[in-house]
Amino acid sequence: MRQALLDSNRRSERLLDSLLTLAKGERGVERFEPFDLGQVTRQEATAAEALAEEHAVTLEVTVPRPLRGGPALMATLVGNLLRNAVLYNRPGGTVEVRCTADALTVRNTGPRVPAEEVASLFEPFRRGRDLDRRAGRGEGLGLSIVAAVARAHGATTTATANPDGGLTIGVRLPAGDTPAG
Repeated sequence: MRQALLDSNRRSERLLDSLLTLAKGERGVERFEPFDLGQVTRQEATAAEALAEEHAVTLEVTVPRPLRGGPALMATLVGNLLRNAVLYNRPGGTVEVRCTADALTVRNTGPRVPAEEVASLFEPFRRGRDLDRRAGRGEGLGLSIVAAVARAHGATTTATANPDGGLTIGVRLPAGDTPAG
């Protein structure tokens, strides 16, 4: 009974943390400052290594130049993309992370996601129908947080179902030194 209560409390804490992060992303970046998306991506990839190893998933990371924005929110964006890519993968799968001057792309080799479900994955509390049944996968806020943080930076997000399974999530950043808008 005690363990069940502790587990329930941990789930509630994760849900509250995710909702607070979603609200921060929706509120926007308070102060834009230079940051290195490559460094943020490397740090979050290092943080995700143990999770990837636990799920027998390989992380492959390529990174670029400094940008302007909210480094803490961008770390949340990258961290959510990596955690989702690992958790919604298959044992022995791969997560590919690519950063260019204006984009971040995360691709995994997880289960197939029906094309008609892809667009709704950025909505709060939404996951693919088949993915909802996989225990312990989170609250369904990860990609909505990604989208909110991207919007706060003037960026756009895309999701594409891979033909052999998994997703490719793209975040396209505005050209130049400052965010759009």
